[in-house]
Amino acid sequence: MVISHRASTAAAIRSRYIRDYASGLPCSATDTRGCFQDGGVLGRIPANRLYAPGLSTLSIFPQANASLGSGLNFTSQDPDSPKRREELLRMDFQASDKWRVTGRYMNNKEDILQAYGTTWAGNGSDQLPTPTLFVHPGSNYMLSATGILNSTTSLELSWGRASNSLNYQLQQQQLFRANAGVSNLPLLFPGAVQADYVPWFIFRGDNGTGRTGNAGQYQTDRGPFTNQNITHDVIANLTKVWGAHSSKVGFYFQHSFKPQSIFASFNSQINFVDNSSNPFDTGFGYANAATGVFNFYQQASKFALPEWNYKNVEWYAQDNWKPSDRLTLDYGVRFYALTPQWDTTLQASNFLPDKFDSEPMPRSSIRRCASAARRARAACGAGWTRG
Repeated sequence: MVISHRASTAAAIRSRYIRDYASGLPCSATDTRGCFQDGGVLGRIPANRLYAPGLSTLSIFPQANASLGSGLNFTSQDPDSPKRREELLRMDFQASDKWRVTGRYMNNKEDILQAYGTTWAGNGSDQLPTPTLFVHPGSNYMLSATGILNSTTSLELSWGRASNSLNYQLQQQQLFRANAGVSNLPLLFPGAVQADYVPWFIFRGDNGTGRTGNAGQYQTDRGPFTNQNITHDVIANLTKVWGAHSSKVGFYFQHSFKPQSIFASFNSQINFVDNSSNPFDTGFGYANAATGVFNFYQQASKFALPEWNYKNVEWYAQDNWKPSDRLTLDYGVRFYALTPQWDTTLQASNFLPDKFDSEPMPRSSIRRCASAARRARAACGAGWTRG
């Protein structure tokens, strides 16, 4: 598949109509009085109005390599590089004339260098080559025993464990803050950033809106991503034949342990999309970054690794009864005790209906936010009132 998009090149930044909010004048094709035009060049931003971390942000992106029309100037076609190794061991052991033991062990090692990464894990791009190491190991083993207790009774026992993990790690060096030159970019929660990832810099509006609606971007706000899944299973079945009956009772237990990093923008995301409601807006996303103007900023206050657990316990009894040659009855009962999957570290939030009381709930109000990062000025806020 060939992927095409728009790159944030220096030429792309020099759009003809870039609004200078400080002028207080209009900037359009019919009236350029309020447009940047340093040295008489329409669309050129004066050096003293440029924001260094914003320029470093733009330098992260690749140079144009094509002229495809419709504002598209970059194309790529990079393959994944998968590596996989699987080991399997099976054991059968006849311990005695009444007992048989079987076992199985499987180990899988899978390291995939993804060409474009994985955006939902905060390590990738839908448009730009983003080498990302996807480490996906897995293993499982099982031990079973089947025995004859007497001429009418048999017992089956099984225990097993299975695990796998999903870990995504960026391999592209310019997507780390120090390498990209954006270490001085202000953050609300510096301690939340993981592995020195850059923020997710957004130049494309929802559904491709904005003057840079076809811009390529790297989604880096919630990486590296880690996930592990471990389950333990125990099964026991006892069968007895007595007269016209064949009866069976059994038990099943499963425990799951799943630590997984949160789906939140702990590395932050900064939206530079042009927005006429922002009083500092230049009218062009790349120029917004170059001058330190952003549309909105979002960051989780901390990185969290909740540890999700659940338990499943089941037991049953059943019988097959043949009271006559022409009649057979099958009947039984099964019980379940299931816990919800919950975070044992208590870092996740849940809504408890039995604890909800609408009476003391505050009313909330939120005003829109419009900020200029270069001058750290903001017109935004949130508040709440009782009553």
